[in-house]
Amino acid sequence: MMKPSILTILLFCLLISACQEKGTQETTDEVGSPPEEAAQSLIQCPDNRPEVCTQIYQPVCGLVDTGIRCITTPCPSAEYKTFGNACTACSDKNVTGYSEGECPTEEDVNPTE
Repeated sequence: MMKPSILTILLFCLLISACQEKGTQETTDEVGSPPEEAAQSLIQCPDNRPEVCTQIYQPVCGLVDTGIRCITTPCPSAEYKTFGNACTACSDKNVTGYSEGECPTEEDVNPTE
């Protein structure tokens, strides 16, 4: 029976620990528009984007740059999208940051009676 090499074990440990980050959960006051304090406390994605992520479901609400640039307002240059975990969110080059938990939906913000 073959024994795993030290390099294989180190690579496995690196892959497991590469995407684990902790932060604080923030909520939004309306869909796609967080309160200013939430926008300022987003957990920023690292410059070195992950290429491989675990499939552990720990949802985060990522701030995605839409690439839209306008002269007039309102013009949403970013939107919020729920990702399966922080690593998956930050692997998207258009995500600038995230907060823990799913993004609120329209129903969460404006419940119907």
